Amino acid sequence: HRLFVVAQIDDGPAIRTAAVDEALGSARWSFQAELACPDAARNVSFQLRREGTFGSRFLGGCQLAVTQIAEADLRNQVLPLYESSRQVGKLRLSLALSAGIRPEPPRRGLTNLAAGGASTLVNHSTRGSGGLLNRASTFEDSESKPSFSRGASGLVSIAPEAGSGLKNLVEPVHQARAGSKEGSETRPSFARGASQGLANLAVREDGSRPTAVPHALELLAEVPSFDPGSEEHRRKLAQALESLRRASGEDLQGALGRRALQECSPKIEAIFDEALRLGSEKDANAALWLAGRLPAEDEEVTLQLSLRRRWDNHCLTEALVKAQRLLEPAGAAGPELEDFMEALDFAEFHAPRAQRSASAEIESLLAVLAPSLCATAEKKLASGEVHKVEAILATVGSARLETLRLAAVKQEVQRLRAMELLEAVLSPDFARSGAMEQQRRKLRHAIMTVKTALASDKAGRTAQSVKDLVAKGLPRSFASATAAAWTLHVLRELQLPGAEEEVGPTIASCFRSADAALTVQILHEAALLGDAAPLPDWILPEELKVRRQLLRHILAAGDDDKLHGACQSLVEMGGLAACQTDLQQGFERLQSLFRLPAAWSMEALLRGSKKKLLAKNKVTDSSLLSTFAMLLRDTTLSIRTRDRAGGLPSRYELRGAVEVMNAGAWATYQQRREGIVQDCAHLPEAAKQMENWQDALAGEPMTAAPVAGLMPSHALRTDMHQKANEFWFFHGTSHAAAEGITSDDFDLTRANPSGLFGAGLYFAESISKADEYVHGEVVNGRVLYPVLLCRVCLGYVFYCAERRPDRRQLETRCLAERWHSVLGDRRKTSGTFREFIVYDSEQAFPAYILYYEREA
Repeated sequence: HRLFVVAQIDDGPAIRTAAVDEALGSARWSFQAELACPDAARNVSFQLRREGTFGSRFLGGCQLAVTQIAEADLRNQVLPLYESSRQVGKLRLSLALSAGIRPEPPRRGLTNLAAGGASTLVNHSTRGSGGLLNRASTFEDSESKPSFSRGASGLVSIAPEAGSGLKNLVEPVHQARAGSKEGSETRPSFARGASQGLANLAVREDGSRPTAVPHALELLAEVPSFDPGSEEHRRKLAQALESLRRASGEDLQGALGRRALQECSPKIEAIFDEALRLGSEKDANAALWLAGRLPAEDEEVTLQLSLRRRWDNHCLTEALVKAQRLLEPAGAAGPELEDFMEALDFAEFHAPRAQRSASAEIESLLAVLAPSLCATAEKKLASGEVHKVEAILATVGSARLETLRLAAVKQEVQRLRAMELLEAVLSPDFARSGAMEQQRRKLRHAIMTVKTALASDKAGRTAQSVKDLVAKGLPRSFASATAAAWTLHVLRELQLPGAEEEVGPTIASCFRSADAALTVQILHEAALLGDAAPLPDWILPEELKVRRQLLRHILAAGDDDKLHGACQSLVEMGGLAACQTDLQQGFERLQSLFRLPAAWSMEALLRGSKKKLLAKNKVTDSSLLSTFAMLLRDTTLSIRTRDRAGGLPSRYELRGAVEVMNAGAWATYQQRREGIVQDCAHLPEAAKQMENWQDALAGEPMTAAPVAGLMPSHALRTDMHQKANEFWFFHGTSHAAAEGITSDDFDLTRANPSGLFGAGLYFAESISKADEYVHGEVVNGRVLYPVLLCRVCLGYVFYCAERRPDRRQLETRCLAERWHSVLGDRRKTSGTFREFIVYDSEQAFPAYILYYEREA
């Protein structure tokens, strides 16, 4: 979107800035200009406009009295912009009156500028003369009526019956007052200070011009045989329209006004018809612009709206014809597939504007394409070209997958990609390569990708593949404590159905073959990976379960003499995390027996391990709710993508919010955030990027400006780390996920393997984008949609503005190189949205759930 500002004094000539790219709700111009300020100038107005396909669109405006500028210092002022009575934005500028154009007090009398150098007023009574025509004595004299003399200089009175020209409103000065001889001819005085001057009736008090309609007819008469292709004829038509815009409503409703309007309309339609014949969007836009300049009567359907609908219908038809022509090559998944989808996008865009439904034609085209495209995708999968199938899925978009019968293909791509990543991180060689923190990021990335595949795999193929992979690789992984711990951690995180029966025996066999030291080390490292959460019983080694059972027996029997030894034995075996509940009971008993200090808590004994503290609270703070509503409103964009199913809402109305409190997730998020801060401190390019989002990354996220305007103590501003590039973003979710916020099942760790920018967590700066992935449910009689409002640490951002980016390369940049996130700028490449992607789940913290309604 490109924005520009128009400035104008009253109805005088307007000036405009150059159009610049809109940067997420804001724009900046380097612009300075002067407007001539007549003595009678009243107001200076400003309009903010957005360029569009059919001319420009008014966004908001404001108006200042010229006297305000003369009396006040208006440097670096912020003016509110209004659309109707609603404030829609702000405009920062500086205004000043220079000495050459400062309004002066009204002068008495007029100066004749017709005769070079003359400083006194000359009374001319001859028709067509230069200078000023004095009509004081001969106003009723038909012989004195001047014609429309084009060559006259100075001021000329136009036909008096039209109420135009200059009229002397001063009573004749009698000879006694004028000091002339008795009997001398009475003439009006124009001396400064003695006369009230001449009133110019060429412009009425309401700003309309009596000569507007005659002037327009005169211009139209110059092109009796109108040629829609002639630039000269178009120019004359445009001038006539501008003249009509200065006519009063009464004049336009008169016979001459109706005639002028009736002459203009066919000419505009002729230009439009010629544009359709030639397929010229430029000429069609010109016709629409001219139609917009035509003074509109009180009609529901104006000429401009009628032509706009015809244009949309033309574009819709052309798009469907193009898609039909591309059907066969699109089935082979070549470049034509992108062109085919763009044609459908174009048809969907123009259909509602043409007041026509195109859904049947689009569904029919997709149904014809489905068999060949599905066969192409399956063939590429069979040959191992997974990346090419990912490209097909990204091109198609999620909203059209079902119609094209590609849902099963997408599921298989997710499974294959998940297994590729999981196999890599469970390899014994992987555990011995690279830095530990980097390895852990890759492990988390693999787990969240597998979770995505598991969640949508109703057939259970992904779960079975994981179990087969783990069972096969377990014996080799036990050669390294780290590799074995990672394998056990994966099983704990994924909670695969049937894993106990299918994988449990292999784990037990591996533990029996391992010595005591290796077993303790494996359990210790697995506990650290799982944030001290206990491993399932079926994963634990038999010896550990025997010692735990002994502790339980001693506690039940009250055998205090053996309690200390049982606890110590279990801890030495590596049961500190695996047997937390039993050790807690034993410790409390020992604390009572030996009267240990209260500060010697179980948490200290467990070396600072964190319990999972999960809760959700309804937000009742009106200020916070208002901020959420503002974020929904200010980040709404009327843009449709291939990922949206159904209609495009125009508004998103907040209906409630819930605060998420997850102590464990918050602790790991903070730790990762601090790590990113330290990384960026050693990257000068990261600091430079953060200081200049506009140039480096095409502008800050849309959520930044609303939050920056809040008080420093506001909940959305506290504890935000600029040095970590931390921002608020939206993430679409479902009611099931939102309701499970207080259970261990809730998490954000699901990546999109077939996403355009690789397997990562995708966040949106616009609610309109996040809304494409939410699932609504009826709550108390109305459909509510949930979206997560998350803190996200972007760190050093890799900017990607490619139409077909290399997914694997983007993942590698953030998992193994110096970047922390990716900004996918589809706004630049496709005119849609920007997306922000992280490949490490610990870089995001879901802080709030917002519930809203869609408004069509």
